[in-house]
Amino acid sequence: MTRLKEFAASDSDAERIQKQPLIDDLEDLFFSLPMATTLSVVLASPPEYKRPIAKITLGDRYIAAITQERVDGVFEIETPGPDIPETIVQHRVDLEDFLNAVDFACRKLRGDIH
Repeated sequence: MTRLKEFAASDSDAERIQKQPLIDDLEDLFFSLPMATTLSVVLASPPEYKRPIAKITLGDRYIAAITQERVDGVFEIETPGPDIPETIVQHRVDLEDFLNAVDFACRKLRGDIH
């Protein structure tokens, strides 16, 4: 459900009152989120990488990859580039869930978790 709110910076700005939608329901705001609500970490060995990578996804939407291409044991995050279609990219995720997924991915790549 969306409702409108009027606001003005001061009385002298009253003639410039704007209407701005407020979001009451998270479903309205995140209507484009896929049904999946948990992040997944998948190890992969794409041919363009020298070492395995960990892909972080939300459902079938790509978030990032954890790599260690430049220095073994030093992890980097690669985010989707402009060549990846927006329909398969997820730009907004819960920070705590994302940090947990990154930690898990790094432990898997190090071999701490089998």
